[in-house]
Amino acid sequence: MEYRAIRVLLEVDAGERFSDYTVRLTKTFIHALNQDVLGLIRGFKGVPQPLHISPLFTRGRREWELGDVVTPRYVWGEDGWRLEPVRIQGEYLLHVGGEAGLVDMIRERLERAGREMHHIKIGDRFIPFKVEAVEDVTSAVMEKELSGGKVALYLKAPTLLFNVYAKSRLPKFSPTAVEVLMTPFLLRSMRSMDYSALVEASSLLGHLVETYYSLNTLKPVMIPFRGRREAALMGRITYLVEDRERIRREVEEILRLAEILGVGESRMNGFGTVSWTSR
Repeated sequence: MEYRAIRVLLEVDAGERFSDYTVRLTKTFIHALNQDVLGLIRGFKGVPQPLHISPLFTRGRREWELGDVVTPRYVWGEDGWRLEPVRIQGEYLLHVGGEAGLVDMIRERLERAGREMHHIKIGDRFIPFKVEAVEDVTSAVMEKELSGGKVALYLKAPTLLFNVYAKSRLPKFSPTAVEVLMTPFLLRSMRSMDYSALVEASSLLGHLVETYYSLNTLKPVMIPFRGRREAALMGRITYLVEDRERIRREVEEILRLAEILGVGESRMNGFGTVSWTSR
């Protein structure tokens, strides 16, 4: 299956105290333009959905690079958990990745929306959106290469990693490559999650060995999601990469798909946006 990724430059004015995970903005907007098709997407049993919609990001240093995720967070204080809203006023980036035909359709409708102001209803508020530009970043992602003995995987958005060995809702601080990259592994050939897939994924992704200092570069985050506090993971994981050429080629392919499609669970709901660099 062919996959594609686009980045969308949006102008948004949600005010100074926005208290929802910002995928509520991005997903509502994408669905409003594509509700005739996206409403029909239901992943097959055991097969991840073929579409990833990110939350809002600031603009990175390079053109079309994702900066920091924009989302309210819960912080722990003397009186318990306290939600810290965010200010959303200005230009932001949105990442959409998935099956090529589906992403092409989304891109066409975004471009058709033009640079006119649109409004979406979030709760009792109408929030203005404007599409400034849309860019296909598939080639840039697919040209990335593993050139060193390590790879740094950045969990750019809150990520819900699933423990394929023992189901848990708690974020894990030293996740294996199997736990992190199982989703793109399955989507590479539209496989379902079963024992044979787990064995095959382990035999390949087991050649990526997580380093102990990932303990210092990963952090748990607590965000608002669907009326509850959701525990997720963000930060950087560094893996050692085996130098056998066949292994490196396959791992490289999985990493490219991870940046296009996201990782972990609930990727259509804004979780699991990643990027990676060879070190």
